[in-house]
Amino acid sequence: MRNDDYSLVDIPSIEAEDTMSTRDATKLAAQASKATQRPFRKVLMMRHGEPLDAAFPGWTRLALLGDKYRPYDLNMPLNIPIRSLVAHIDDAPLSEMGRLTAQMVGRGLRLARLEPTMIISAPELRCVHTAAALIKSLNNKNKAATICIEPGLADWRQWQETPPLWLSPRQLADLGLPVDVQYEPHWSVSSLQSAESVADYGERVAAALHNVFQLTRTRDSGVVLIVGHGATVSSDRMSTVTELELADASVPYCSVRGWHLSDDSSTLMATLDHPIKPIHTSAFTIDS
Repeated sequence: MRNDDYSLVDIPSIEAEDTMSTRDATKLAAQASKATQRPFRKVLMMRHGEPLDAAFPGWTRLALLGDKYRPYDLNMPLNIPIRSLVAHIDDAPLSEMGRLTAQMVGRGLRLARLEPTMIISAPELRCVHTAAALIKSLNNKNKAATICIEPGLADWRQWQETPPLWLSPRQLADLGLPVDVQYEPHWSVSSLQSAESVADYGERVAAALHNVFQLTRTRDSGVVLIVGHGATVSSDRMSTVTELELADASVPYCSVRGWHLSDDSSTLMATLDHPIKPIHTSAFTIDS
């Protein structure tokens, strides 16, 4: 196993019981019958996992020494891409807890029979890492699932002081991440405006999501997973910077919300109540 391979530990255990009721099974059968006539699609939106700069705000100053990376906490990944200091500051990778949480969400989707057949990610490394970690917990038939990078889902540009320094799909694939290098995004990186207003940001994300929904009509996409930011998942009103900050902060890392997608792929219909089981833990620090 490589140092950068992370997976849930396999040990002899009692399998989780399938608690689906007869009524639920009947409902699913009816839905499957309809699906033979038209695709029955669901949309899941997920916030990225904990990024390294959230757990360690000064990590670049302490862990990057010249051209050396020296992690000083077990919640820091063993390896990170070789990039400029500014790129590391503006586009941090996931922490180890971020990766593990994303894997737990992947397991939750598998148990809930909501394994995505199409995965779209914002271009930030924390989002791509989240999607890649989640894929590791899917069934074998979906292990080959790839991630489509959509720049239109990027975070609000005014939160960054530099032009986008994201890794390209080819660079991400060269790092061993399951990225679809053939995917043609609807937004180019060069089209993103650094001076966009909050309203412009909301319109951009809405347009990007609409394009993704339309794309599902041309693919066999039963469940679409979109990995983005807190504001992507939040349903709160966002017209000011304060409202955007509150909306982003109100969504925990790796939170998932789900909807049914309308027949014409233009509207999110009824929400999926509790798409996966909750994840509960207690915050702690182990210092020896």
